[in-house]
Amino acid sequence: MSRYSKVKISRATIKDDDSFDINEIVKKNNEKHFMLRLSNPIINANVCICMVFEHDITHNVLKNLNEFRGLFAGSHVVFCVSDYVKTPIMDDLNFTSVFKLKTRETALKRNTYLQLFRNNISSFGYMIVADPVAFETPFNQTSLSCFNKASDWDVLFANQSYKYYDINNLFNYDTMNYHQERDIAVKRVMLKRLQYHIPRDSPPIEVSSAFGGFAIYKASSIVPDAVYKNDDHRSFNIIINRSTKRMYIDPRMVIETHPDLSVFYV
Repeated sequence: MSRYSKVKISRATIKDDDSFDINEIVKKNNEKHFMLRLSNPIINANVCICMVFEHDITHNVLKNLNEFRGLFAGSHVVFCVSDYVKTPIMDDLNFTSVFKLKTRETALKRNTYLQLFRNNISSFGYMIVADPVAFETPFNQTSLSCFNKASDWDVLFANQSYKYYDINNLFNYDTMNYHQERDIAVKRVMLKRLQYHIPRDSPPIEVSSAFGGFAIYKASSIVPDAVYKNDDHRSFNIIINRSTKRMYIDPRMVIETHPDLSVFYV
């Protein structure tokens, strides 16, 4: 890997009740060495890896993330973190943008990395959105076989090694009644039924929205009116789904279920 040190720390104070222009925070990057490039990549694709941190960034996550990006021909990493989050020295994680934002609104953080991606979209073929927990364990490169058949999809969401947990972001025929139900006790029973193990050899599951801690978006799928709202990934995905129905949970794209995810299971 190249050893250019290109970690950018951008501090922006944003109050939740302020209106602001994200373009004032995220400028188009014209630097020659914006992207980490590898000469013999496993996956011939340029990716922007986007992450939001609400807690301190651990060296373990950084180590596994660095190994993950080493699979790709070109990569840039974007961290959007709360201003109280500790960011360790990232000498081994070059070509990274870090935005420290004073806000409780996760949507503002996500729209910040989205704006960086849009401002530099000609540099990337894909936007990868990941929760930190996705890199608590090393990422198995066999889970990325989807890049061998990239013509078959526009957006893919991860599976879990245990049970699929992220029903709040999952919209398809099976979850319609769950999202319409208002009785909390009834929803809890429905949630337990919906959280089931998806075998790795299952066919892709068509969805209007999902997440599961890890998602891959083709650059061409990011339509101009797609933005994050205060409903996690749902609005963003559903707007994209208006333009493409090729959105799936990929059962082969397995994230190892970490103990931190136990709070999401019934």
